[in-house]
Amino acid sequence: MRILVVEDERDLNRIICKRLAAGGYSTDACYDGREALDYLESTDYDAAIFDVMMPRMDGFTAVRRLRERGDATPVLFLTARDAVGDRVEGLDLGANDYLVKPFSFDELLARIRAMTRKSTGSATNIFTCGDLSLDTASHRVTRAGKNIDLSAKEFAEMMNKEETDVLCFQEYRGNGDFTEQDLQNTYAKIFPYSFIPEGLSQAIYSRYPIRQSQTIEFPNTNNGAIWADLDVKGMTIRIINVHMQTTSFDRMRSKAAQARGEQDEEQERGIYLGYSDNFRENTVRRAGQAEQISSLINATEYPLIVCGDFNDPPGTFTYETLKNGLKDGFQTAGEGYGATYRGFHHLLRIDYLFHSTLLEGIKYKVIPYDMSDHNPVYLEVGL
Repeated sequence: MRILVVEDERDLNRIICKRLAAGGYSTDACYDGREALDYLESTDYDAAIFDVMMPRMDGFTAVRRLRERGDATPVLFLTARDAVGDRVEGLDLGANDYLVKPFSFDELLARIRAMTRKSTGSATNIFTCGDLSLDTASHRVTRAGKNIDLSAKEFAEMMNKEETDVLCFQEYRGNGDFTEQDLQNTYAKIFPYSFIPEGLSQAIYSRYPIRQSQTIEFPNTNNGAIWADLDVKGMTIRIINVHMQTTSFDRMRSKAAQARGEQDEEQERGIYLGYSDNFRENTVRRAGQAEQISSLINATEYPLIVCGDFNDPPGTFTYETLKNGLKDGFQTAGEGYGATYRGFHHLLRIDYLFHSTLLEGIKYKVIPYDMSDHNPVYLEVGL
């Protein structure tokens, strides 16, 4: 069973997810009510746990809107608001249960079991053999409460279910969920055509034949781009898959936090000062890379799709240069906030799918899927 945990206190959110995983559940985490509504719209959950007092949108408002749009996902409020009036309000808004902090994890698990029994009957998606458990709903396996990661196969199943025609990876090397062996054994069974160049962590998989393909190297970096021309029922469509220069923001924060924990103020200050120079250098690199890809876009005579991790939000030089007369799939066919980066409080949209004006954006969504620090982005287009 899959549970959505909506709690703005990140340490508590992480602990709840960990305890639920030990109980055989798969989980997704988000940190405010608005983000939770996006998750619940794009993914089917067996239950959701909501805090009440959260930024951007509180839990009461989120659950009211959830019920107004006809979503019957079982909801448990987990909150420090213990007044009788608060409990009554929460239940009247459509919550199935209400548990006050501080709480017992055993009681939380028991309430989730009871709540999901009411909504699904006595049937279970979890099968056990000794300390091995299989959840057929989420395709997750645990042994002794610890996840056995099947993310590559799980993601392949999801792509097959969505009838995805083209799948692009920007960075699969170094990710334990997506090894080269996974790419060969899992995705090749779904997508008969592929372009996986040596030396880069990028790949393009396709159900359509690839007429030609090429690698684009960016100078002085491990980042790069690849493109492939697909034969889509006699029409050529070019796919450009890019991975722009990273910001290294998370690595900097991790080093600074370590220095802070060691109470080394001088080292922490040096890390921030050094990152300032690094950030400036990487921004300049991305600008040059964007101009390089923009030249390819201008030289392309076919309808095209540009996708990838730009490492820059909308309105930046990178974004505007790569957009280059194309349509942003989120703007043409998406809705909601559209954040793609799982870090930095889920505030940033830095992964994109642009398409030619010759193509029509039909359906766009960000898939909340915990396989990396970026969520997958999906776009359906028509001619």
